[in-house]
Amino acid sequence: MRSDDGTLARERLLWRGYAGVRFTLGSDRERAMHSLLKTRVQAHFHRLQNQAAHSRVGMDFCWARLTILVISAMNWACEYCGELFGVEDFGVVENVPHSGRDAPSTVVRLANLRVSCARCAAAKGPLSGAEFLDLVAALRAADRNASAMALEALGLGYREMALRARRQGTSPTTPAAGNARGGVSH
Repeated sequence: MRSDDGTLARERLLWRGYAGVRFTLGSDRERAMHSLLKTRVQAHFHRLQNQAAHSRVGMDFCWARLTILVISAMNWACEYCGELFGVEDFGVVENVPHSGRDAPSTVVRLANLRVSCARCAAAKGPLSGAEFLDLVAALRAADRNASAMALEALGLGYREMALRARRQGTSPTTPAAGNARGGVSH
């Protein structure tokens, strides 16, 4: 990933400079938020790194650049549902997933990542950003209050699919053999 110690030093300076502007670290709450942000971004980075390694593709960004993307997204509402989110409840997803497509990318690109609320990140699953926006619009057109519950259910469903796929040793976006819904037959 990193070619030399100079790259690592530049990444650290980049993070310190941007985080220093964003977080004054004057109060205990600000320090706690900074720590939580760093922990959550690193968790998302490692998840993306593991997915890239599993798919045998590279990544064109470091955790510091992902942190900058997340911090800059904190000023905006979720691009999928329009709800506000914060350090405690955000997710990082690929706008167009690199797996499960006809011509998979050889690199997970920072430009393809989107920061959204945790609910939308969990519910999006293998859908592209445009497909998910269409789904959210259709749910809201039917019943705005029911759309939040439907998104929660989708997120739970995708998590269950991922758990089952891990147990079976298959990809979470690929249904198990003989079952078009991705689960096990009972």
